[in-house]
Amino acid sequence: MTTGTLALIAPEQFDALKRGDETVLADLFKADYDPLEQAAEQELHDPAAAARAVEHAFVHAYADLDKVQSPEGFNAALVAALHEETARERRRLNAAHRMAASQGREPHAARQPVSVDDAWRKVQEALHPKAVDAAGAAALRREEAKHHAAAHVKELGNKRSGWVVGGAVMGVAVLATAAVLWLDKGSEGARVTAALNSPDAASVKTEPGQSGSLKLSDGGEVSLAPASLVKVPPGYNSKWRAVLIEGAATITVAPNGTLPFEARLGRAAVVATGTRFAVRRFDNDGVGVVRVLEGSVSVRLGDVATPVAAGQAVVITDDAVRPATPGEAARLTGWVDGVVHIETTSLEAALPEMRRWWGLVITIADPAIASRPVSMQAPASDPTAAIRMLEQAANVTLAWENKQMVLRPAPTRSRR
Repeated sequence: MTTGTLALIAPEQFDALKRGDETVLADLFKADYDPLEQAAEQELHDPAAAARAVEHAFVHAYADLDKVQSPEGFNAALVAALHEETARERRRLNAAHRMAASQGREPHAARQPVSVDDAWRKVQEALHPKAVDAAGAAALRREEAKHHAAAHVKELGNKRSGWVVGGAVMGVAVLATAAVLWLDKGSEGARVTAALNSPDAASVKTEPGQSGSLKLSDGGEVSLAPASLVKVPPGYNSKWRAVLIEGAATITVAPNGTLPFEARLGRAAVVATGTRFAVRRFDNDGVGVVRVLEGSVSVRLGDVATPVAAGQAVVITDDAVRPATPGEAARLTGWVDGVVHIETTSLEAALPEMRRWWGLVITIADPAIASRPVSMQAPASDPTAAIRMLEQAANVTLAWENKQMVLRPAPTRSRR
């Protein structure tokens, strides 16, 4: 992707930007919008999608400004974010084309270009979202879908919007994953399952490298790890209290003597009345994990309920719940304490974890180093430290090449 020449950022502008001066951000956005939008459109051939990519790239680069140390660093972060957002928009467009083909119809033609002023308004909406709670999310979803995203929703077969809530992307989606199995044989469990899979359920999703939180209407809170999702059904706190988690989250449960709280995690349910616990189940983990931070919970899988007390962690497999070993608890839930553990057999397998936890899109320049073993622990909030530890663990060096982060073998030190 060729992005043209971006506006030079004066030191005083950069200082103001670091202080949160959005007038500087507006000036940079309006100066850089055309070259960035044109670069994205060259790959997407859809001006509306290109505009979205630029909008989201600016939001992400601005959100990560605390990690940037120089004006040049901001432009580099902006270009890297645009690469990622363009790839995401390409996947969305491809999905829409496949759906159109499967239904025997022509895909929608590319929409009209988006003006810089309209695009900037979208950025402002993302930077200053309205407060949203679980009870009002469904109504806001319908309004957003009605006025801003109806055509896009139809193309993608889901209902995602573009709000940013506490660092998370707010949307309402019909998940394109396997249906959650009924966890009860009784009708109540079936009704909760149906509500969680309802198109009126509210969703909050975080992107790689971003965390977010959702304040529930009963006073509880779900804090999402990067690349994670929580769904809240309609009727929350009146008919039931249940959420569905994909990825990782820390959940603070508000006490309620009438309605117990239930967090769905794959085929399992974590039931609590008032407590704080962490859950994790990413697709590539192969297992789920529950770690109780305060109080106690009951982990239900099929007809078996397993009590878990504060300070304990359990692993959930396809057919059993068992105590987690100390190593498993550290590896799977260390992010709760601010430390990400990466224990893998190869450098190549570690890179998706770098993207998930720190939003770092890194490629390997030399295939010979792809199989190098990696074992590391890095601060969840410090991508620079994560890169340094990856370099040390695999004896590699990261460099910027053509505006991309690339790994090469570390140079051999000469002996005197």
